[in-house]
Amino acid sequence: AVEALLELGVAAPSSLDARLLQALGPLRDTGAIEALLAGLKSKEPRLRGLCAQALAGVASRQVADALLSRAGKEKDDPTLAAVLEALGDQKDPRARDVLLAHARGKADEPRRAAIRALARVGLSDEQVRAFFAGLLASKDWEDRVVALDAVAGSRDASLVAKVAPSVEHERLAVRLAAVEALGALRHTACIPPLIARLEREEEPRVRDAIAHALYGMTGMNLYDDLGAWQRWWAANGKGFVV
Repeated sequence: AVEALLELGVAAPSSLDARLLQALGPLRDTGAIEALLAGLKSKEPRLRGLCAQALAGVASRQVADALLSRAGKEKDDPTLAAVLEALGDQKDPRARDVLLAHARGKADEPRRAAIRALARVGLSDEQVRAFFAGLLASKDWEDRVVALDAVAGSRDASLVAKVAPSVEHERLAVRLAAVEALGALRHTACIPPLIARLEREEEPRVRDAIAHALYGMTGMNLYDDLGAWQRWWAANGKGFVV
């Protein structure tokens, strides 16, 4: 079945890729995995990319070896991006260095894929954590959003001071990601910058996100009422613990 689907993948329009991946996804027996691993060596870049995506959920030494080998050889940027994304789901520590190298690279599509993959590796690794801490101040707004999303999942309160400035960013997407990250970090230090932003924020979606984040940390239903939040914080901020 895998071989038939991959053969179809060579000639089928790219609009069918999602359906092909859906079909390949549940096939996890030894023969299916071997067919996908063989597909990583195909002469067709699109087929190599499909195989990498299909192998993303298979965490094993054999799959990690094949993906690492492909990452070192791949010249097609979209295919390399798929390989790097798949490496992010492996539990192999060797993937970290490969992903960090590409995340610092110049090729845009593989770089962003590597950054997303590193976010799934997690910030418990010191080098990954340091990389994302630097990315939080990136001038590239899309990189910042990815970094903010990664930090949100880490629950690392020591990064609050690096996240907070992004609530003032000119880009809506960055402000939203920053608000959600502060809400997810769930630390007392996250509250003042959110309240302060209410004074200047005019975008309803961001105001709503701030209200949601504040409610999640305080249990107070004060919506986006700046004055109410300022009064509540003045009365309760000292010694408050989320």
